[in-house]
Amino acid sequence: MLFRSGTDTLGRDVAVRAFEGLAVSLGIALAATLLGVCVGGLTGALAGTLGGRVDAVLMRWVDVGYALPVVLLALLLSVVLGRGAGSLLVAAASVGWLSSARMVRLETRRLQLSPFVAAAKVIGVPRRTIFWRHVLPNLAGPLLVQATLTVPSLVVLESFLSFLGLGVQEPSASLGNLLHDGARDMERAPWLLLAPAGLLVVVLGALTVLGEALRDRMAHDG
Repeated sequence: MLFRSGTDTLGRDVAVRAFEGLAVSLGIALAATLLGVCVGGLTGALAGTLGGRVDAVLMRWVDVGYALPVVLLALLLSVVLGRGAGSLLVAAASVGWLSSARMVRLETRRLQLSPFVAAAKVIGVPRRTIFWRHVLPNLAGPLLVQATLTVPSLVVLESFLSFLGLGVQEPSASLGNLLHDGARDMERAPWLLLAPAGLLVVVLGALTVLGEALRDRMAHDG
């Protein structure tokens, strides 16, 4: 099999394919993060606000979610939905909502003990009104930070599952299947591996720095 420098076996530009794969991987990670933040935020807010039995039941579901192997979940979804971006999105979202649920629950419980919420309770403001006017607006910042920190982990998850053949399939490109192809031919054409791997490292580093900066800013403002 012959290779021309900078291209793959079909003559496609590796750099262009790498950026196409990055767009697909980021798109899946962002969509899964948005879905996970919405589901996890709602779950955590309900658990933290209502407490008691509702809190216990919802948090046990979170514990069960943490106990499920991601690869096994992706395999089951690929059987039901078929291999591709759809099953990968559902698998990533099924993981992404767990940390959001726990974070929002803790933040909601903290807000429930804050002076302004205690004052609203004393003057007889209904629990629903307290949540919508006082608790929910204060959850927006932590949820944004959580989402920013979740995207890099879901990019890695997408790449890992696509590398195993459980995600995006050829001829579509993602960082995972490009890494798979590059690892197969790395001795004869190292650029096939270096291009997507280098792009993955740069993007993960940038997203992580952004998430940490937002978290530090939120902590400083708080």
